[in-house]
Amino acid sequence: MSGADYVHKGLMDEAEGFMPEYDLIPEWDGSIMFASRGCIRRCGFCSVPKLEGQPSALKYSVKHLIYPGHAKAKDCCSKKHHTRVILWDNNILGNANWRALFDELEELKMLTDFNQGLDARLVTQEVAEKIASMRMEVVRVAYDYHGIGPFVERAIKLLREAGVSPRKIISYTLFNYQDDPEDFFERVRDLLNWGAVCYPMRFEPLTSLEKNRFISPKWTREELEMVARARRVIGYAGAFPAYEGLVEKFNRARDFHDAFELRERSPKRAPDFLKQQHQDINGTVAPERGRTQTRLGGGLDWREASTLQAEQYQLGE
Repeated sequence: MSGADYVHKGLMDEAEGFMPEYDLIPEWDGSIMFASRGCIRRCGFCSVPKLEGQPSALKYSVKHLIYPGHAKAKDCCSKKHHTRVILWDNNILGNANWRALFDELEELKMLTDFNQGLDARLVTQEVAEKIASMRMEVVRVAYDYHGIGPFVERAIKLLREAGVSPRKIISYTLFNYQDDPEDFFERVRDLLNWGAVCYPMRFEPLTSLEKNRFISPKWTREELEMVARARRVIGYAGAFPAYEGLVEKFNRARDFHDAFELRERSPKRAPDFLKQQHQDINGTVAPERGRTQTRLGGGLDWREASTLQAEQYQLGE
């Protein structure tokens, strides 16, 4: 037995208003907070309904949670002030306090990040205009299944019309849940054609003990690895931005495998003039494969040999 007299289950209301001890990490520059807990939705893939339930602990102001205090306040201390506000609310737009918070954040003029994303179904013209008036580097939504596709498309359209750059609009895209590879491929293609950035989110059950071990019945390990490789090779920081070449690739693709299959890299060969230059310097013919070179074989100045090696490296020799 632990010896504990009481085990608390759920949230502790008195702790919701506490500020973390940011003095322990002076290099950190963002105030992390919840302006609400819970969510109005009950998505089967999400742990929030199980852990937090329906919306609660709503705050209509978050100034007191900005470290070390609101920078514009009188007699403010001399500590380094955070420049970012990071909200971890699960569905801020589904709560009655969203408008008051948006107005306050616009007034504060601090970089704002709704880290868990905004519910695309609740993005209206008013919401889009308020988001455009705030300082935000990224606006996150989610395209978890085909049924909300029209709402995601509308949200992206409203945000763009309000002045938000499509490069800033990132959509979490669930896969490896009840979907299959073709469903996922179609949603990625939708987002790229709508001009947003797709950020794939691999489903993991709440009971998982090891990351990336779960494989949905409709997926295979090889297909999941294809997504992982594509994120590394043709993506950027794990995401798929809507750059022209990638949009064309997905629009030409016949199916998931065609879209996510990567071409084998063909060995690059240096042009003939570089091979001749290599022979002049080293006294030997340049090898056809690899980057290993003889070291100053021709006895020339090391600076000349280094220049040649740099040229060959850039050309893939």
